[in-house]
Amino acid sequence: MFRIIRPLQGLAGVMRPAERRLAILFQPVRRFGKMLNSSQTWIAHSGLGLGLPRISQPKRGMVNRPLRLKKMPTDYPLLTGSEHWRRKARMVFQRMDANADGYLTKEDYVSTAQTLIDHLSLTGEKAERILKGRLELWAAIAGDKTRLSAEEHWRNNLALLNGVFFRQEMYRTLICTEFSTMDIDGDGFISKDEHAAYYYSLDIPTECSKDDFDIMDTNGDGLVSIDEFAESFLGFWLTEDSNNIYNQNFGHLVIDQCD
Repeated sequence: MFRIIRPLQGLAGVMRPAERRLAILFQPVRRFGKMLNSSQTWIAHSGLGLGLPRISQPKRGMVNRPLRLKKMPTDYPLLTGSEHWRRKARMVFQRMDANADGYLTKEDYVSTAQTLIDHLSLTGEKAERILKGRLELWAAIAGDKTRLSAEEHWRNNLALLNGVFFRQEMYRTLICTEFSTMDIDGDGFISKDEHAAYYYSLDIPTECSKDDFDIMDTNGDGLVSIDEFAESFLGFWLTEDSNNIYNQNFGHLVIDQCD
């Protein structure tokens, strides 16, 4: 088995043993100005718009069990940060950069969550879970920074994904948190409509959702389970193969050169 290296010292300092927070990214929209409305008022009153939360384990039964994976994170080779992999990271960065200013901030994550909440008219626990999950993702990748450039984003992710803690433990929490933000009704599966709504919140053309959903739905039952989602998540982030079927998990790859 290959030797897993630890994350870069700066990132490792962010992830103290009792506070290790999620990493990686997914989410955005180009509707940054559309932030204040009825559900935005709910966010303000809930207090979730203040500060950076720590990650909590999802509590629903379908994800509170070991993931059934064909290939564990420790079985993947260490990432080299190839041009193809950086293209994928840059695609995620662009999806998350809600106001398209070339930097990621907490406000970008709030904006993408808000778009999904508004699109589906969510309130209460469902809206809270969507927002909380996205803020946890931001806290993990950003650490003490208030914004990230595209280069900082992919470098932070590369260090995290090659780290011992992610490969052995953290991957599960990250996968479950991301899955939870897609599983809107909390039934333990992602439906086609939920997946399309998620794409809408990232400003990905919703017509791309059908094909990408079908790739994840490996047993063809019309639903994506936590295990199927986990396979696609790891296939996207831990491979550098330009022919990997999960390369377009977040829409078409950007064609411009990465930093």
